[in-house]
Amino acid sequence: GLLRCGVCGAAMTPAGSRTYRYYRCITRDKLGTSACSSKPLSADAIERFVLQRLRALASDERRASDLVSRVRTRLAADRKAATSERTALSAKVAKRSAEAQKLLGSLSTVSGRAHQAVTQRFEAAAVAQQQAEKELAAVEKKLAAVDEADGDAVWIQGALRDFDMLWELMTPDNRQRLVAALLDGVEVNEAAHACDLRFSLLTEAA
Repeated sequence: GLLRCGVCGAAMTPAGSRTYRYYRCITRDKLGTSACSSKPLSADAIERFVLQRLRALASDERRASDLVSRVRTRLAADRKAATSERTALSAKVAKRSAEAQKLLGSLSTVSGRAHQAVTQRFEAAAVAQQQAEKELAAVEKKLAAVDEADGDAVWIQGALRDFDMLWELMTPDNRQRLVAALLDGVEVNEAAHACDLRFSLLTEAA
């Protein structure tokens, strides 16, 4: 999902067999060469090139450390913002709950049109409470994702430190996880002899 066509910008998808794998532009597949002139790319060649670039990153301790540092700085900012949002939403949920409970308690003391009016206000308060609870649950998920990403940053730092050894030992899933964590995308234009790797929070071209 990281590879993009440098000619038209569309995604490139894997194809081929066990003996020969390649990536092809989905625009060319769907609309033909008049829509995109890019040719199928050898999967082995592009994957080998990306791996070489990752090795180069891993071998430069300063740049590798800077990359992880930038990721963790971003995560710290995300955590601070989400924590502040959670505090505000927790107070909002408590307020809405108190309002709903108060209205519910007053239902037994009124009748007629007043009872109908209070019922409507209670229902509106209950809906507002439910909405606030949904928003709070979403923020809790966001914080959990930040914590998970922070753990990934520590894992990435260790993986870069011992890249060559660990890469050989990694399962395909973990290799994919590492590449996806390090790269925002890879754009290839074979005709122009260009391959741009967009590292997370950094931009590198080769």
